[in-house]
Amino acid sequence: MVRDHFVQYNYTLNPEGIFGAIKFMYTYYPDPNNRSHIREEFINVSKKFPGHVYFGKKKFVLIYEEFTIGDIFKHWPGRTITEYDDVLHCMQTMNHHPLHIDTNYAENETQFGQNVVVGTLVYSIIFGMTVSEISGKAIANLEIESLKHVAPTFHGDTVYAETTVTDKVESSSRPDRGIVTVSTRGYNQRDETVLTLVRKVMVPKRETSN
Repeated sequence: MVRDHFVQYNYTLNPEGIFGAIKFMYTYYPDPNNRSHIREEFINVSKKFPGHVYFGKKKFVLIYEEFTIGDIFKHWPGRTITEYDDVLHCMQTMNHHPLHIDTNYAENETQFGQNVVVGTLVYSIIFGMTVSEISGKAIANLEIESLKHVAPTFHGDTVYAETTVTDKVESSSRPDRGIVTVSTRGYNQRDETVLTLVRKVMVPKRETSN
């Protein structure tokens, strides 16, 4: 089940958080001048595109019972990474490798012919994209099982992410929680995979989530 209507294509119509489009890719827009039918139209959309539909601020809410193995979350919006982002991150983290911060070096002395965004920034952004749907209700992020940088990201590239639920188990020691394993793919505007990661998240069960 692909749950790309979860947050990916939402935009707000008003400060109260009523969403006007739950499927931007399908150009589905309730009439902004007629709010009386908004919830009914949302219900119709949820029947057409099965899965969870959340209203307003209900983004950081997934609990153990609501994860299903095989679910795919397409996170949105993407993030365009600029030279400023890259250099600032390098300075903050004491990574002074010239591939990231020296344009002359990158253009003339490397196989890429241009600056490459430092991998820790790409990872941080893609990880952050997943939080609202995957670990916004988490008790703890337990483990990064795997992290692979598959292809370079360059200044001006836009990265996106999608996450698949691959496993879930109840805690053997704490009956009020469970562990969910997810696999995330980060990709650019050309749909080239730039990063993959697998992580385990501890999330509460329904009776203890409030």
